[in-house]
Amino acid sequence: MTDDPTGACGRCDRHHRQALAGLAPSHVFITTWSRQASEAENIRVNAAMVRHLLDALRPAGSVRHVALVTGLKHYLGPFEAYGQGMLPQTPFRETQPRLEVENFYYAQEDEVFAAAARDGFRWSVHRPHTVIGAAVGNAMNMGRRSRCTPRCARPVAGRSAFPDRPRSGMA
Repeated sequence: MTDDPTGACGRCDRHHRQALAGLAPSHVFITTWSRQASEAENIRVNAAMVRHLLDALRPAGSVRHVALVTGLKHYLGPFEAYGQGMLPQTPFRETQPRLEVENFYYAQEDEVFAAAARDGFRWSVHRPHTVIGAAVGNAMNMGRRSRCTPRCARPVAGRSAFPDRPRSGMA
C-alpha cells in the first residue's frame, strides 16, 4: 500500500472488502476514476481504487477477466501535460511506448497487470477517444455536450454549431 498519512486508503480497502464480501464475479469492468488536484494525486488515488477492488475480489477466486477503460490521455498525456512534448504518430497503436510523463492511466494498468500475474485472470485495456452515454453529473459526457451545445448556441449565434476543439480533433 502507498504511503497514506490520512489512513484513507486503508479505510477504502476495508470498505471494498466489506462491500464485495460474498460476491464472485467472473468478469470485472473498471470504468471509473477520480479527478484529483495533481497527477501525482491522480496516480495515488486511482491506482489504489483498482488495487483495492481487485484485492477485495481475490478471496473468491472467481475473476476470469478484467476490462479496464482508460482513454486518449494514454497517448496524449494527462491533464497537466495534455498534448505537450514528443507525441506518438497517429493512428495510435497499442504497441507504442508510454509517454515519459506521470500518468494515472499507466498506474491503473500496472495494478491490473500485477493482479493478473498474481491471480491468473485475463485482461484487456480499452482506450477510446470519447465515451458517450448516461452518466449523471459527468461534465465530460460528449453525448450531453453534443445535444446541448447546438440548442444553447442557437439563440446566441442564430444557428446550430458544434464548438471547435482543435486538440481533440473535433475542429
